[in-house]
Amino acid sequence: MIYRTRPKPAPSRGTAGNGHEYAKQVIPGGRKDGQTVFAGHGVYRGDGYFTVPQGTTIKFYGPHGKGLSQSKGLKVERGSWRSPIEVYGPGDRIPDYVLKTPDRLKIMSGSQTVSDSTRLSDLLKPGMGTCHWAACRSYDMG
Repeated sequence: MIYRTRPKPAPSRGTAGNGHEYAKQVIPGGRKDGQTVFAGHGVYRGDGYFTVPQGTTIKFYGPHGKGLSQSKGLKVERGSWRSPIEVYGPGDRIPDYVLKTPDRLKIMSGSQTVSDSTRLSDLLKPGMGTCHWAACRSYDMG
């Protein structure tokens, strides 16, 4: 018999901020263009969708439902991986991924991390320009 459980929702307002203290290593630097990079562990909990705000674009480098390797994540953070697989702009409806702390990850000092699980809908604000998701988009339904 298969028992299905409801997805665990992330807090509606997580703690966006400096989660760098959770990282295995913080490497000095980041994107030279100054664009925002969200780094850490990423999941999709089935919490629905939201609309990308005006003046903001988000680029994803790993497929929905899959992981992103540490080396590829660092390339995104440095700005050296220039081929996103999906790009969403203002008005697009996208899955509300959750960014988690960067436990056991190497991250760049210029990237934005969180100190508690935070929904992407709480991270993206109007007028942010181009942002990058240097995290997995794996399913976490438990």
